[in-house]
Amino acid sequence: MQRRTTTLLDALDMFLLDCEARRLTDLTRKFYSSKLSIFIRWCAENGVDSLDELTAHDIRRFQVHIQRRQLSSQYQHNLARAIRAFLNYCVRVKRGLYQIADLSSLGVLTLSRYPIAQLLVEDSYISFEAALQFHGMYD
Repeated sequence: MQRRTTTLLDALDMFLLDCEARRLTDLTRKFYSSKLSIFIRWCAENGVDSLDELTAHDIRRFQVHIQRRQLSSQYQHNLARAIRAFLNYCVRVKRGLYQIADLSSLGVLTLSRYPIAQLLVEDSYISFEAALQFHGMYD
């Protein structure tokens, strides 16, 4: 199975949808959207368009870029906070650790977890075993 490359803009859309699904407030979602748009625009200007291309070095370069602009410490902290939340989400999805826990609390008792996980995020997994199988690390 060939893996699709996820653009940073697609990842941002998925992240914001996840935020809405988790019922984060409008203010929180706007905070993430505005801060992450700055980061993603900088990435695009520096030749980084997909999650696969983004490296720790790129994140450090962005951090130095912001520091050199002499923005307030609070502003820098807010950017870092948003980026950390976004990248944590991306790692969960990318590694296949995104899973549906207990659907019975939502009143859905008989649905299989796999189709629901696939609806939420294409190529998502429902277990660690499924993630290992996808990456060819489990027989």
